[in-house]
Amino acid sequence: MNNMLVEVLNYNSIMSAQIPQTQKAIVVDYANAPLQYKDIPVPQIKSNEILVNIKYSGVCHSDYHAWRNDWHEKFLKHPLVLGHEGAGIVVGIGKNVRGWEIGDYAGVKLLNSTCLTCNYCQQGRETACKFQTLNGVNADGTFQQYCATDAIQAARLPKTIDLKSV
Repeated sequence: MNNMLVEVLNYNSIMSAQIPQTQKAIVVDYANAPLQYKDIPVPQIKSNEILVNIKYSGVCHSDYHAWRNDWHEKFLKHPLVLGHEGAGIVVGIGKNVRGWEIGDYAGVKLLNSTCLTCNYCQQGRETACKFQTLNGVNADGTFQQYCATDAIQAARLPKTIDLKSV
């Protein structure tokens, strides 16, 4: 583990002491609204989530569809931070998360969370879960400096990889 990274234990999570309270993000307030680069709060993670300091994020055609609201309005949240193809470093770990450490490399994908209990989830078909949340669609995505995602849905990346290449 990086010696410069200090861990602080509180009742909900393990967090790096270097996490600010606000961050920069690209936000859309409503369908087709101009994208705004602005300060927003850093997400507070839930007990099952990790907080990833996003270093790189791809831009996908689905980001365009989310911005335009080409999907059903009830499915999207506004304001919304777009993006779902992020790579970064874990800086926060929820109290119920196992197998992740501060400093691990993580990929943040489209699927943010699922119920884990329905037939689809039990069969490994989480993308069909009717309770799913999706980064950059109905959960804030990776066009921000810090992104919270369900630890089960994050992709573990080897530390030997160049995050820019992900």
